[in-house]
Amino acid sequence: MRTSDQGVRVEVLLIECKSPNLDFPSAWESAREQVIAYMFDTPNADSTMYLAVVIGLKVQFHKTILSGNDEHPVPQIVEILAEPNDLGPYHLRNDQESISKILHKIRVHSQEYGFGTVGSITDDDNEV
Repeated sequence: MRTSDQGVRVEVLLIECKSPNLDFPSAWESAREQVIAYMFDTPNADSTMYLAVVIGLKVQFHKTILSGNDEHPVPQIVEILAEPNDLGPYHLRNDQESISKILHKIRVHSQEYGFGTVGSITDDDNEV
């Protein structure tokens, strides 16, 4: 969730999609870096944003918070998991319940809790 130029808070989820033939670790890292670069190109990229990296039928969710100062922001990137022991990425067909849970909690968190803190989603902890 961010504040627009008109002072209205809006939710931001950036999505980077890649071909299924890129399903290997360095491609996931490259796609993450690419969506983070897009984040810095958005207006007022100075708040928490949510990122989804999709390769083929698999998806990873991330949250970023910028720390540091205005002149030198430092992004902290955390993978968002439906359950603490989950191993990502999630499969779009086989893990629909987990994906829905993550998206729901991102929406609820952004509406009710503002920007929150860095962490993963769990049933016991409603922070994103």
